[in-house]
Amino acid sequence: MVDRKLRLCVLLIGLLVAVPLFPTDMKSFIVIGYSISEYSFAVTGKTKEESLRHDVVPPVEPVYDTQDALIMALDGKRQALLNRRLFNSVSYSHALTEIVDSIAYYGVLFTVGDASSFFVLPYPKYSTDDGIRFGVKGSEKNLFGTYSQFNFVVNTTQTAGRDKDTFWDWSRREDFFQIDFDNLQLGSAIVDMDTEFSGRLFSHGEYKLDVNVKEIPFFGATLRFNPSIKGTREDDSSWTVSEYKLITDLGTLMIGGSRHSWYNEIILTGQTSDAIAAITTIRRHDLSVLSHPIAFSLTWDAAADLRDSDGNRDFIPTRVKVGPDVGTEFSLPLGFRWSTNIASRLNIPRKDALAYWMTISFSNTLSRSDINWHDDFRTGSTLKLRFDMDWFMIPEPELMNPLDSRKAGWTAEAQFTWFPFATKVFNPSLRIVGHYSDTARKLLPLENEDITIADNMRGILESNSTVRTSGNDRTFALIGNFNFTTRFITLESFIKTYVSPFIDVGIFSNMDAFSMKTEDYDWLGTIGVEGIGILSKFPSFPIRASLGVNLKDIIDYAKGIKSASGIEHEIFIGMDFFF
Repeated sequence: MVDRKLRLCVLLIGLLVAVPLFPTDMKSFIVIGYSISEYSFAVTGKTKEESLRHDVVPPVEPVYDTQDALIMALDGKRQALLNRRLFNSVSYSHALTEIVDSIAYYGVLFTVGDASSFFVLPYPKYSTDDGIRFGVKGSEKNLFGTYSQFNFVVNTTQTAGRDKDTFWDWSRREDFFQIDFDNLQLGSAIVDMDTEFSGRLFSHGEYKLDVNVKEIPFFGATLRFNPSIKGTREDDSSWTVSEYKLITDLGTLMIGGSRHSWYNEIILTGQTSDAIAAITTIRRHDLSVLSHPIAFSLTWDAAADLRDSDGNRDFIPTRVKVGPDVGTEFSLPLGFRWSTNIASRLNIPRKDALAYWMTISFSNTLSRSDINWHDDFRTGSTLKLRFDMDWFMIPEPELMNPLDSRKAGWTAEAQFTWFPFATKVFNPSLRIVGHYSDTARKLLPLENEDITIADNMRGILESNSTVRTSGNDRTFALIGNFNFTTRFITLESFIKTYVSPFIDVGIFSNMDAFSMKTEDYDWLGTIGVEGIGILSKFPSFPIRASLGVNLKDIIDYAKGIKSASGIEHEIFIGMDFFF
């Protein structure tokens, strides 16, 4: 009986001690959301924590409905770091830190191991266009651990080509060098710099220098200051500047309670300052329609000659345009984004013009990108579809030239890259680029106007008869590149090698008109093989060597029309993937 009373007393005392340990508000045990309260990083290497935070920490941390959704988001952040190709390893761990208002907050630790980010590659190259080239390429893709990049290229090219009599003659050689920095952080500012020379060193050539300083603090706003020059030198003459350009971009300023930014571009051309052009744009940033943000800007675009036909100083307007732009962007299901923009320009008459006229431009772009790296292979796709339409409102079109007298102009363009799957040894891929337009123009990508048909096809040279006859400007162009990348030899902890047979096919309209009749379009095709080596310590520097041959020439050789020495081919050695 005494033992029983003793046990009851012990139980009561235990309850009295334990009750305060339980929360009086039982809602604290109900979790309805999951979020991240803090990020920390353990880095082996030089990468700065600020750079990693920029990749994985959002401006506003979301609350996820389930723990699986939280894990999926963390996996996506890890994949974003791997996609930079700057790290040998990326992993994370997470632990519950607290529960507040039914939200479970976690602390996350990312453990990152840097890969080597600086690499130099001497390379030779031969093509029937230019002959022999010797050069060196170098790149640093994580300068000072801030994702800043430094690249340089130095080469000399024989430029003898098919002229067999001068095959060993370097008297016509062309030298080239380029040095550029991207996103170099200097204090609170960011600097891009590009300097380039092509021609004959110490003799003649062309050069350019472009310095772009961004994010400069300026009275509560940020300023971009971007001067550049271009110049030339003829044989036995001094260097001259052929173009001065200055771009300033100020934003964002509060004016009248609204956010505005200002862009200005001035270009002075000619060795004796023969012409000037200026573009000024004022943007408004906080407009919305039905709570959806829209972009609005007003642009003034003008140009003038500073000398008359006799070379005397004068001011002769050659272009004056003014008008607004309105645009917006939408996020669509499945990761698509749709942007649309409409712009109008009033063209004010020049001295020799007879009437005011107006253009209205309408642009739509649909895009999506979800390519991810898995070791040295990729999966996913990118898609970009764009359609541009211009209307010309001309009071007296018969007085204008034939191009200006068109009622409208349009261009449809597409770019699609697809890596359908990746096994341990095989990773096929394809890229399709093309456009269809009412006027002849270059092929994609539009971001680089120097890209030609030969640049998009391995084994086609600039001297190709089809390219040379009709040029690179076509009303219709469609190119498909097909790769069949297969793992070859792997030496653990040193290098992985891959072999990639490829086929490139292109269809192009002639300059006159487009139809599917044989006489109105051209086709080109190439076949070949690429060899790719990726050093284990340098995953962001694929060394690629390719040999492509003209498929038409192979067919002609099989028919006995062309000799083996006449088959067009191209050899390439460099530090990048073709796409």
